[in-house]
Amino acid sequence: MTIKELVETLTLDEKIALTIGPGSWHINGVPSKGIKEVCITDGPHGVRKAKDTRLSSSLNENETSVCFPPACLSACSWNEDMLYREGQAIGEECLKYSVSIVLGPGVNIKRSPLGGRNFEYFSEDPVLASAMASAWIKGVESTGTGTSLKHFAANNQEKKRMSSNSIIDERTLREIYLKAFERAVKEASPATLMCAYNRVNGVYASQNEFLLTKVLRNEWKYPGFVMTDWGATSDHAKGIKAGIDLEMPGPNEYSREEILKALEDGSLSMEDLNRSVERILEFLLKAERQETKECSFDRHHEISGEVAADSFVLLENDGTLPLDRKERILVVGAFAQTPRYQGAGSSRINSYKVTSLVSELKNLGYSVEYSQGYNLSGTENEELADEAVEKTENADIIVFVTGLPGSYESEGFDRTDLKIPAAYDKLAYRLIATGKKVVAVIYAGGVTEMPWRNDVSSLLYCYLGGEGVSEAVALTLSGAVNPSGHLAETFPLKCEDNPCFGLFATESENVEYREGCFVGYRYYETFNIPVAYPFGYGRSYTSFDVSDTDFFLDGDSIIVSYRIKNTGSFAGSQVMQVYTGMPDSLNPRPVKELKAFRKTFLNPGESRKERIMIPVDELRIWSDGWKLENGVYLVHLAFNAHEDAASGSVELKGEKIELPNPYKSGIRISEKEYALLFSDMKIPRTDSAGCITVDSPVNEVLALDEGKKMFGPIYEQLYASVQGDDDYSVMTRAMLEDAPLRALFSFAHLDKKLLVEKLSELNKQL
Repeated sequence: MTIKELVETLTLDEKIALTIGPGSWHINGVPSKGIKEVCITDGPHGVRKAKDTRLSSSLNENETSVCFPPACLSACSWNEDMLYREGQAIGEECLKYSVSIVLGPGVNIKRSPLGGRNFEYFSEDPVLASAMASAWIKGVESTGTGTSLKHFAANNQEKKRMSSNSIIDERTLREIYLKAFERAVKEASPATLMCAYNRVNGVYASQNEFLLTKVLRNEWKYPGFVMTDWGATSDHAKGIKAGIDLEMPGPNEYSREEILKALEDGSLSMEDLNRSVERILEFLLKAERQETKECSFDRHHEISGEVAADSFVLLENDGTLPLDRKERILVVGAFAQTPRYQGAGSSRINSYKVTSLVSELKNLGYSVEYSQGYNLSGTENEELADEAVEKTENADIIVFVTGLPGSYESEGFDRTDLKIPAAYDKLAYRLIATGKKVVAVIYAGGVTEMPWRNDVSSLLYCYLGGEGVSEAVALTLSGAVNPSGHLAETFPLKCEDNPCFGLFATESENVEYREGCFVGYRYYETFNIPVAYPFGYGRSYTSFDVSDTDFFLDGDSIIVSYRIKNTGSFAGSQVMQVYTGMPDSLNPRPVKELKAFRKTFLNPGESRKERIMIPVDELRIWSDGWKLENGVYLVHLAFNAHEDAASGSVELKGEKIELPNPYKSGIRISEKEYALLFSDMKIPRTDSAGCITVDSPVNEVLALDEGKKMFGPIYEQLYASVQGDDDYSVMTRAMLEDAPLRALFSFAHLDKKLLVEKLSELNKQL
């Protein structure tokens, strides 16, 4: 029996049930046909499976699993093989726990370094993000476990994430924010996609036909099914019509009634519903073949450490690293005993095994003394700081482990600055002032300002390193591992330098992407803005030489060939990056855009000839379709976005393209100039509906006397229930005020039907 034939045998109730989850962590089956429900769970960097999957909210009562490095670090490996191995291990743990879909990876672009969830995302660049995501997806799905690529699309901030409207011209949307999804869909074909909470150009992602059908289905030919993010549904019938297949979580009686009503009035056809049912059944039938298998957490813990060690970025080193075992080491910082290795929110893992950097250095034979130095909360503690400074007298080298406390970044809210706690920076200066060599080790989920960075002997940026971080850092500091990570995002000199500063996470629901394509390094390089560390930057304990470079056309591809040699005394890896640009373009184009990269491992004195191929189609821009601009292109073989090893040029035959260019004087463009980027010369902002709806923000409703009387008790009861410092409480409190009313009811486990009834009553009173 074919899938279509099977669908024809289902009752209407069975069909609708397949499109709405029975709870938070399952997809309905069809008992009458012997098709079982399947389990799904969070986990871009590990399996966060609830011990009781029938409980809807707890983020902390989870099964034990291995926490791998979050995407903020693993992307810095620029190593697809490593991401495949990580994904494969996560897939194996899914098999252990009978999980059919793991929710990840996240490929949303890091539009701003302030993004509170940036630790879950790979990069500011779509080529790097998609390469890492594709490898991870292939690794997971090699085990028979499904993945859910997320959050589709333009979900780039946490502020008002359930109601904000991402306003993006189509060229920017296509070239930057959809590109990471496109390659991952086409190359890795994940089992599912997850839509975002936000609107895109005025239409919720959960019912955005342009994204879900025109682009994803018709252009990219995606065959899998699409689920909503948890609570992202505004109108499920409209969602199915637009291309959504599964609403999460459920059950939701009101959504069922929406579908029945839409079928009755003809706004939704049975063909539309059957299409979604077919896609879900296709997956359920594959999932039936999945077998529960045991796996080795010890081996996975080792893989976690290997991914971390391959990804750490050495930003500074005057020769102090690797550490000499003859020298006395003072390790300062609470993170050295209690490492911060993962972010807060829905991705938090109940880890298998975590050790300390102090113990790992001792295990390697170093003479180590430890001083706490500061509070984990980031608050001032003079007594701890004084004790650390006093202990430096007996040390030859100070290893200062610093970074961001967990409360500084989380799913649910964005950061307000890039600063490390003042107490930590103050201690850094005091340690530097002793005159001893200071090696700084940073644990953080994103970019930080380090005003003392040029005053330390060495600086190792570890982001969030997963549960194997302490072993990996110790091996790196010792020289047993040569750092080979390269930054997957730019470190600006100050927060105000980033291209969307003032346009990101404001109080407005309309989020305007006025910087256009000039995201991250594309902006800094084009407009000559100095940075602390450029995109793609990373140092090594050894040195590399690049020679015999050649740049030429071969059919429909650009070929970059070069010889790379390890000219130092340590074995190590170097990432070579290929960027292109078009100096004489008639259009607003970044001077450099990453197109490809290659990571090469070499022993001391070893050299290798490498060849990188870039399809000419990758140089096209969007102008009512993908088009190649006629002219001469520069091709840069580079160590990072700012430092070339060599460059060449190729002439490509295309067509004359001339788009509006409001960026001739910079990216701070006016409203009139911004409107030029939209086909109808109108910025697609959202306006008030004129009445209170299910999508109205909670804080706006509570500001009304009648609204406060009607919904205040629900809000207060829910807010009181999430007091505490656990991840779910912190995340939910941060989201509550900005959330739409429907989300308030979802969080409180109240039926949407009750909400609609209350709204009808409220609007009569206003």
